[in-house]
Amino acid sequence: MKTQISYVREIEEAAEQAYQKAEAYFGRKFAPPVHQYDLRGTTSGQAKYVGILRWNMSIYAPNKDVYLARTVPHEVAHLVSYAVYGRDGHGHGKHWQNIMRNVMGLEPSRCHSYKEGVKKSRVIERDWAYECACRVHHISTVKHNKMLRGKAQYHCIHCNEDLKFIGKGAEALKKAA
Repeated sequence: MKTQISYVREIEEAAEQAYQKAEAYFGRKFAPPVHQYDLRGTTSGQAKYVGILRWNMSIYAPNKDVYLARTVPHEVAHLVSYAVYGRDGHGHGKHWQNIMRNVMGLEPSRCHSYKEGVKKSRVIERDWAYECACRVHHISTVKHNKMLRGKAQYHCIHCNEDLKFIGKGAEALKKAA
């Protein structure tokens, strides 16, 4: 069974290999990145332009081979692109795409297709029912709480009437019918 420490070593070695390709291609050294292993949810990797690479270990572990071959070079390419081209090199634009093709030897793609290890972000439930003159609106808990505290008032975009609380969930819909 692999340990977290061996996973960290594998990711950092793959990043170093990607940097070596970039250094050979551009004929210059790049500052080594700081690695953080704190990503959660559906994002597999993230490059911060202050020299930080963030990794999602939940996605890495079940997808190791593809992660090392695609995700690590993808994120390194972001930092290399930014180091070489400045603000023009951020994002998934032409400079990043050229680095992916010509330096990393990979076809540039924005999103991963990992199935295993992906933990969906929290789902926003719209469980609070409000009504106006023309319909029933379903409001999120955050908006509902703002209205309760008097920090916000929402109105209908169709009839412009202020929304009035009628209840929570299915019970409110029965009352409104």
